Amino acid sequence: MKIGILGATGAVGRQMLACIEERKLDPEEIRVFASERSAGKKIPFAGQELTIELVSQERLNGLDFVLGAVSNALSKQYRPLIEKLVLSILTTAPPSAWKRVFR
Repeated sequence: MKIGILGATGAVGRQMLACIEERKLDPEEIRVFASERSAGKKIPFAGQELTIELVSQERLNGLDFVLGAVSNALSKQYRPLIEKLVLSILTTAPPSAWKRVFR
């Protein structure tokens, strides 16, 4: 299973990472995404460091799940990229940001 986390540097994004680690899930890959300000920085996860990336179609490709911990506005911005992929989306954004995804 390959997982992406939008907003990985925020409180909710970090909690998502903590839950994955606490539950001893063993994803094949985790990609963490955040703002341009955070891109390139490292965050700890399961005894290793993950490099924060900017969201792009290329980096979303191949993910099985995307966990979203970003604002309504950012959710709407990323929606077109994610809609092109066949994957599961779990988000903390209000339903209005994703209503077109779940018809």
